[in-house]
Amino acid sequence: MTQDTLMHTVTFVALAALVGCTLLPGGTRKVRLAENGTALADIVVAADADKAARFGAADLAWHLKEITGAEFRIITDAEPKMRFEICVGPSRRAKHTAEGLDEQECRIDIRADGIDLIGRDKPDKTSFVYTNDVNGVLGRDWPDMWDAQGSMYAVYEFLENIVGVKWLDPTDYGILLPREPSLAVPIGTRRQQPFIFARGGTWSGGSYHVIMWKGQDENAKRYHALGYGGRDARRIHNQQRLFLARHRAGGLKRSANHSFYHFYDYYWKKDSKQFREFRPDFFSVGTSDAALPAQLC
Repeated sequence: MTQDTLMHTVTFVALAALVGCTLLPGGTRKVRLAENGTALADIVVAADADKAARFGAADLAWHLKEITGAEFRIITDAEPKMRFEICVGPSRRAKHTAEGLDEQECRIDIRADGIDLIGRDKPDKTSFVYTNDVNGVLGRDWPDMWDAQGSMYAVYEFLENIVGVKWLDPTDYGILLPREPSLAVPIGTRRQQPFIFARGGTWSGGSYHVIMWKGQDENAKRYHALGYGGRDARRIHNQQRLFLARHRAGGLKRSANHSFYHFYDYYWKKDSKQFREFRPDFFSVGTSDAALPAQLC
């Protein structure tokens, strides 16, 4: 190859890499996802995508609409390619697969010709319900918090650390969204993995509450009324669960709390099949329920 041929080849590759992206001062290149409230990209999942990828795509579409005002289509890789694509989960149109990634690791790859948001997901082709509107969050059969959901992690890493979304608490006021009718994101690639592999302690038995008040405290009731717009308990629960999903709660399932409940059978309930001996000194004193005192946990 001659020097002139090499120069022409390098020039062609450089120009090809700029197609569909914005060249910003200082050499920082970005790809545009929306322009003046109009979507410039589609969200793509495999025709047989697992649930975690499909759920991540749905929540990504919601965020991008809230940020830009544009409707982002979710299509499958069986449909014709029309424009720039954001691939959620492995598919025929994604450049990468989940091969080589650890179970909780994800890949975010932003290129001039497309975006891949990919991780290892639990094989699950079943359906789910997810809507998010002024009436709150409606959901059913979502990915379990303990399921492998690397593609969801990739979506939330992308939204939080690249787009700039912040989820401060589950209420209507707890989400900070950049308002960008013309949204662009920088080209680059990264692999991300949680620092802590077991992240179940945030679940708190299935509900999120403000620790400074008990649930029936008048201040807690006012907080809920303001924060959730008077919605029913089911929608509030869904909103709280979505908050945890966005923060990548879950991972490896490890039991750590309430580990002394078996003491009731061993040392208090004389009619239990596991009863060993009556040991009231193993329990708290002065509790309101004398029939079943508080255990050590």
